[in-house]
Amino acid sequence: MVFYNFFVVWYFDLSVLMIIIGQFDVLPSVMTSIGCFQGFLVAANLFFLKKGSRKANLFLMGLLIAQSLIIFQNFVVFSGLYPQMPHVPILFYSLNGLIGPLFFFYVLYLLYPHRNFRWIDSLHGSIFIYLLFFSWNWEYITMNAEEKIKTISYIYNKKPYIPDIDTIFTLLSLAIVRLSYVSYALWLLNKKKQGLKKISSDTNISYLNRFKGVIYIFGAYSGISFLFFLVSYFFHIKVYYLEIYLHLINSIFLVVIAIITIQQPEKLFFVLKKEKIKEKQTKGKNLELDKLSELMKTQQPYLNPELKLQDLAAMMDTPSHNLSEQLNKNLGVNFYDFINQYRVDEFKKRATSSEYDQLTLLAIALDSGFNSKASFNRIFKKYTKITPSQFLHKRKVSTSKIGAKFN
Repeated sequence: MVFYNFFVVWYFDLSVLMIIIGQFDVLPSVMTSIGCFQGFLVAANLFFLKKGSRKANLFLMGLLIAQSLIIFQNFVVFSGLYPQMPHVPILFYSLNGLIGPLFFFYVLYLLYPHRNFRWIDSLHGSIFIYLLFFSWNWEYITMNAEEKIKTISYIYNKKPYIPDIDTIFTLLSLAIVRLSYVSYALWLLNKKKQGLKKISSDTNISYLNRFKGVIYIFGAYSGISFLFFLVSYFFHIKVYYLEIYLHLINSIFLVVIAIITIQQPEKLFFVLKKEKIKEKQTKGKNLELDKLSELMKTQQPYLNPELKLQDLAAMMDTPSHNLSEQLNKNLGVNFYDFINQYRVDEFKKRATSSEYDQLTLLAIALDSGFNSKASFNRIFKKYTKITPSQFLHKRKVSTSKIGAKFN
């Protein structure tokens, strides 16, 4: 709340100042000021956020600060304050080289919170170093105030503004690098999702799907930002107007991150804790399939929609990794498929029994261990090749492939 009050006062005073000096260009100024204000505020909250991965929160905080500083320098231009603050515009341009790496490490430590930061990871900052010291950005930084004012006026007021080949190459490289980081982040997320399927019977895994949407939004922002530049270059549209929409995308992205990370952190973090399993070899001891079969028949643990690998392993009095290995080696399935096959068979049995005639298909599915209508329909068709309605029409129950291996 202290940070919120501070930024509100700062934002209000600065807005009044611009109105007084008569340089407040309303639309672009409001959009960019909201973008940077919101980013700084969220970053401050992330610093004190206790939930989730501390490392992931810090990288997200760095990402928000970097983007907010980039937006702030444009705010100075759009508001007409750059003659009074000539050293701010383009000052933070080199931070564009950190956007991709910061987002990637945010995803990495969200998925793998116990990973240690390695010295080789610092090489991801090489693009930032290049933009800072070896591009035209450094030339601008070393200019005097008068030269900077002329440069900004040329870029934002000249019709049309035509960048040189070095600028085009730099922006193209930045777009490619960002999209590469997005692709790598998606690969990591899918890898994590496949790993969770082996240790959890949760048929939705919706938390990862929601976060995948955030990655797509970031990827879209990276691609559209470069597309805007191409449009301005080839169609000679003033950069000034395209920047407005670019910063709107920036603001939307910050809002999405803020909602998921601060208002509902449990939807990303509570399931992504590293499972603590003792990696001990159990030589000479194989899980007896008849014992597992008996447990599934008598205790029916699959009726619990939240059943996880470690839960079933505890019932079997065996390590989780050993149970997973036995399922893969002896039955050729992972835990996810093993449990869901039993649920499908349970639904078949109940749906064709007069005892459950008064229940709807959804009620029977939920009683059989499924946790939603969508997951039930998807999984049932995966194992039977027909829909539940088609199955009831045929009134025919097939034998479980896994059950056959026990018999």
